[in-house]
Amino acid sequence: MSHLFQPLLTLYLVIWTFLPSNVAGRTKKSVTATLLFIGYCVGNAVGAQVMQAKDAPRYIKGITVCASMYGLEFVSMGLWRTYCKLNDGSTSETLGISDY
Repeated sequence: MSHLFQPLLTLYLVIWTFLPSNVAGRTKKSVTATLLFIGYCVGNAVGAQVMQAKDAPRYIKGITVCASMYGLEFVSMGLWRTYCKLNDGSTSETLGISDY
């Protein structure tokens, strides 16, 4: 079964190099990469604790936690997109840039 996840390991290497690339400045890139790595480690530690053998075979508690975290992720991405969209409009107006 573990051979099915081998392509994901290669993908992780690519993701870890591209995620901080959208941040300007060497220190900010280092901090961004560090925070992403810490979040990844914490997520793996918590994920291992919610899938317990006593909940087998359906793992209702673990699946509920995973689903709620995915929901939180989508809400966070939506809020971030809205923030960026609103911020982009005010920056364009301030600089006098118009859409063509």
